[in-house]
Amino acid sequence: MLASHWGLAPAVTNVARNYQINLPQLICPVTQKTLTRKGDWLLSDEGRKYPVIQGVPGIVDGVQVNLTAQPVSSATLTELIDALGACGIKLEDLQQVFANDFFFKEAWMQKEADQFIHRVAASHEGVRSSLNEKRSATIVFGPLNAEVKLSLSTQFRIEQVRPADIISINIRVRNHGNGVVTSGGENPIALSYLWHDKKGEVIEGLRTPLLMDLNASKELTVPVVIQTPSESGQYQLQICPIHEGIRWFIEDAIVFMVDVHSSTPDWRQTEWRRTSNHFTYADDHIEAIRVLEEWRDTFMQVRPVRLVELGGNANPMIEKIKASVRINIDVDPYGMIIGHTLRKGKQGDIVYIVADGMNLPLERGSADIICMFATFHHFPDPTGLLKYLAQFVAPDGLIALLCEPIGHVHRDSLPTEFLNEIEKGVNEQSFEFWEYAQMFEAAGLEVAACQIDVGSLKVALRPLDRDATTTF
Repeated sequence: MLASHWGLAPAVTNVARNYQINLPQLICPVTQKTLTRKGDWLLSDEGRKYPVIQGVPGIVDGVQVNLTAQPVSSATLTELIDALGACGIKLEDLQQVFANDFFFKEAWMQKEADQFIHRVAASHEGVRSSLNEKRSATIVFGPLNAEVKLSLSTQFRIEQVRPADIISINIRVRNHGNGVVTSGGENPIALSYLWHDKKGEVIEGLRTPLLMDLNASKELTVPVVIQTPSESGQYQLQICPIHEGIRWFIEDAIVFMVDVHSSTPDWRQTEWRRTSNHFTYADDHIEAIRVLEEWRDTFMQVRPVRLVELGGNANPMIEKIKASVRINIDVDPYGMIIGHTLRKGKQGDIVYIVADGMNLPLERGSADIICMFATFHHFPDPTGLLKYLAQFVAPDGLIALLCEPIGHVHRDSLPTEFLNEIEKGVNEQSFEFWEYAQMFEAAGLEVAACQIDVGSLKVALRPLDRDATTTF
């Protein structure tokens, strides 16, 4: 792998020295060797270098920074200051931030990093009206349903079901063809399934349309609706694409051996603690802060806590939580630099780091709590993320997932905001209880504590092989 290269604009380099901060010990995510601060750079012994831009380290391998070809207007930046309530930040500081474009190797990271202004615009009319929409134009290319090449994958399994039941399972769909795959038109493409019994008989399944048209090289998560056989028995279940009126893509099927029986327990439910609380989005985050503080005090009474938040962007939730060390990690450089600039010099500073949650620049075992607020479901490989993060928490540490959506989102009930996000390429998805449970088990984690409010999962996880102490 080549060393990271950042083509820093002179304006950014000149400002960086005005925002010096004390950084924790950081590690190169590629070589796992210590990084040393030298001026506006973090350097490794192997020659890798990562910039510190206006006080914020950018520790992502292979990222480039170039002068922007589409500068954000002063009117938009002024509206942005108003929308953020950021009266402490100067217009010229924002101009320095947005004088550059950041280019990531990973497409999903690029989409997440590009969303800062657009997410603010979604709730602020001034930003929305002055925003240059060309910065996130949706590109559609190639003919519809030409040379269909879809691959399916899933992190979940189906082993036992009840007869004549309706279930759904999240399937990851990727378009490897050279055209746009659509569930509309005369010969739509959908996801479906076939039940094969021991007699050789086949039951054809319901069709689940894609959540949106899928461009070449793009992927998304689709919850496939499945009706189980009416008769008990052992079946082979094949989930695969179908090009209606043309053919089934059996060669791309995901296959499960499933026992269908009326005595099967309802595996879709869990014994996790539930409430009848129905919070607004903002109040749900306030409640999550309270819950996280409760878990901190319950599980970590004897020492100062080292707290890491993934996906905190400009306004991390950990700002409201006491800890000896508070680190905020996100892939959005614009939001991170703005957040750091707003809070520089405050007591108990939060360290802002631009990094990939699957390539953390931290020492193994260095965090007591790694937390995410409505962030976990954005990762393409959520189970892999949990396995990876488990390496970075202390032996008695916790991974806290907070404000996570519950339930599957289908095309006929797709919220406008959800559709807008996935059309931009943001990885939106939502899981059922049983899918969360399977991910936790596959990652070698157990539920140490939880609170499930209406539509919102809040759970603290820890390694399965540790001694259980407090569970509630």
